[in-house]
Amino acid sequence: MLVNLKITNLALIQNCEIDLRDGFSVFTGETGAGKSVLMSSIGLLLGNRADSDSIRNGEESAEVIGLFKFSVLPVAIETYLKEQEIECDEGELIIRRILSRSGRNKMFINQVSVPLAVIKKIGDLMIDLHGQHDHQALLHEDAPYGIIDLLHGVPEKRDSYRHAWQQMVHAKAAVIDQRRRAKELLEKREFLQFQYDEISKLELKSGEEEELKQEYALVSSVTDRANLAGKIYGILNGEGSGFSMRDAASELIDAVERLGEHDAKFLQWIDDLIPLRELASDLSTTITSYNISLREEANPNRVDFINSRISKIQRMKKKYICDFEELIAKQIKLEEELSAIENSDSDASLLEKALKKATESVIAAGKELTDARLKAAVKFDAEITREMSTLGFNGGGFKTELLTLDNPAESGLEQLQFAARTNKGEQFMPLHKTASGGEISRIMLAIKTILAESDPVPILVFDEIDTGVGGEIASDIAKAMERLAAHHQIFVISHLQQIATRADHHYLVYKREEGNRTVTKIDRLTKEQRITEIARMLGGDNAASRRHAEELLAER
Repeated sequence: MLVNLKITNLALIQNCEIDLRDGFSVFTGETGAGKSVLMSSIGLLLGNRADSDSIRNGEESAEVIGLFKFSVLPVAIETYLKEQEIECDEGELIIRRILSRSGRNKMFINQVSVPLAVIKKIGDLMIDLHGQHDHQALLHEDAPYGIIDLLHGVPEKRDSYRHAWQQMVHAKAAVIDQRRRAKELLEKREFLQFQYDEISKLELKSGEEEELKQEYALVSSVTDRANLAGKIYGILNGEGSGFSMRDAASELIDAVERLGEHDAKFLQWIDDLIPLRELASDLSTTITSYNISLREEANPNRVDFINSRISKIQRMKKKYICDFEELIAKQIKLEEELSAIENSDSDASLLEKALKKATESVIAAGKELTDARLKAAVKFDAEITREMSTLGFNGGGFKTELLTLDNPAESGLEQLQFAARTNKGEQFMPLHKTASGGEISRIMLAIKTILAESDPVPILVFDEIDTGVGGEIASDIAKAMERLAAHHQIFVISHLQQIATRADHHYLVYKREEGNRTVTKIDRLTKEQRITEIARMLGGDNAASRRHAEELLAER
């Protein structure tokens, strides 16, 4: 529960600290006294938008601090605080919001600086604030979904449907994307085919360009190599002298052998000279074969072919602004794109089947969701109808209508619509056609009352939702507030004495002058002060009004 609220320099409030109690608390006061500032302060603790214009004139900053205490910390709040690494000793939680004219606003939870999103999340888990215009939300088309889909047994089916819906959306997107791509490919097929044919005609092979360059280098040097090979051949075979190196080596070996017969020290050279003769013989054989191959390489047609081939490759590389290997990769990619065009019908068929299956899953999940909604709505409608009878709708009724759609929608297979009968014997009609603003306010209160009994949010705040009602209906609203207070801490801002007299605690919001400036004050009233305030609400602080106020307080 919220046990203390401290407000500093916010609008007309200079410095105000309020000790709050459990149960049903009412805040009353003259119009313009500053009750809206109280709501704004609580809203700031919930993470509502901060406006620097709300800072008190002459001040640079404003501050709101809320102290919350729980005998047992709600599981959702405890879990979220642990996720944010915020300690909460003995179930005590302090939320602090500082506004600055410079725009550098600050937020803290238990002295830990936090972003606005954390304040919002904690606020949603602790406080449910209902403004005086909340009843208008019931007229929105999506309002029934936000209520019915939270009832017992529905959320699980709703989540299953949403999952199936998302699968269908993805499947449909895949079909649309495939159709788009197929259309684009068909439109540029001729161009792709031209590019593919142009490149594929070259019959490129990986590494070919480098091989051609190496071969060209060899072919280009064939004359020089032929001259050198001829010279080597001439030396080896004794052209011009008639005496080859092999013959010379044999003569040399023979002479050394004969000399060795006379002087043995020369015999050691024989083993070294024999390989020389063999080397000359082998080299002669090799150079002869090499000369034959050079005559084949000297084919001018081969030179022209290599030149032409390299030129074609260079032109293609320049045209497509890429290197040789990238050119081969482009050919492969073009082939894949052309193949994709050919296979587009097959791909479309598979995707269409997937979409059909996903749609069938949506319809199956939708039927389960419809059944869950129907079951929950029957019980909910009966509870709201019963609660309406306590709020002045004698013979009235409430009904959730499920209107079947022609096609599945993100929300389900049907449109949910709230209908009501505000008087006995009338037909059920959509809320916007059958109920006045005041009646819709009471229906909203009935809904809040029913939902609040199972609502884990511990604190409920109502800002003048009783506007436009009075008499017995106001008393019925007060009794509904009392019932809510059995499960929640309730704060109500009201102008009605029927509601004020039913509250467990009564606070007065008023203005007074201090130091030539107007300030708003909030005081918790004693019994006598409460009589005075209720007398004012009854029409004036006189003997008759005070007696009536005392009687009303005595009846509660």
